[in-house]
Amino acid sequence: MRNQHLKDLSYSPISYVKEWHTYFVNGYKFNTQAWTKGKKTINRGVHVKGLTEGGADDFYGVIQHIYKLEYNTTSYPK
Repeated sequence: MRNQHLKDLSYSPISYVKEWHTYFVNGYKFNTQAWTKGKKTINRGVHVKGLTEGGADDFYGVIQHIYKLEYNTTSYPK
């Protein structure tokens, strides 16, 4: 089943994408910068911990867009 999943991903996503202003993942809520404008609470920042040959190479940024890619798969339920 694992090999089929990788094979499905290799066929590229479906030719259209959906754009969202908010996304929930692992108990956290993320918003785009435009969506949080004028709101009292925000969660639009991201931090990705990185490691390179030269040492730590972390990335900090602000979410501009949230896209949802969908793949045409048959090997596992959506």
